[in-house]
Amino acid sequence: MHVVKEKGAKPEHFSFLADGTSDPRPEFMARLKEVMGTKGSVIAYNAYATEMRILKGCVEALPKYKKWVDSIEERIIDLLKPFQAFAYYHPAQDGSCSIKNVLPAMTGKSYDDLEIGDGGTASAEYYRVTFTEDNKDKDKVRKLLEEYCGLDTMGMVEIVEKFYSFYI
Repeated sequence: MHVVKEKGAKPEHFSFLADGTSDPRPEFMARLKEVMGTKGSVIAYNAYATEMRILKGCVEALPKYKKWVDSIEERIIDLLKPFQAFAYYHPAQDGSCSIKNVLPAMTGKSYDDLEIGDGGTASAEYYRVTFTEDNKDKDKVRKLLEEYCGLDTMGMVEIVEKFYSFYI
């Protein structure tokens, strides 16, 4: 996650990648709440299909976070929406509103040079190095996962900044 405390401030990077096979939800939710706090916008891409669905699943196991997760839902700005509505479109998106197409079209940054460059591969590799014995490259894969996830979140910061440059 990248946190921008005020317009023009340098984004702060926060990361959580569970290590080990125990339930990561208690630590994840505690750390997320600490970083996100209780005010400010929460920008996510396809927020209701991914982030909010996962957070609500965590609340089922950890009901003490329900009120906080409900407050996040009120703060959510789904960055996918302007692209779905064609409020912004660039031909380089190739007809797609996926962040994998939007990010390079708007910023020139791409997932193409990453060893792990898509969610399916990220999930499979995380599973492999965490839950199987085929994990001799665990440290390398975890670093690659951090790079991939970091591009996702920093990419959203850069897309928002690009929108600001259009209108301000």
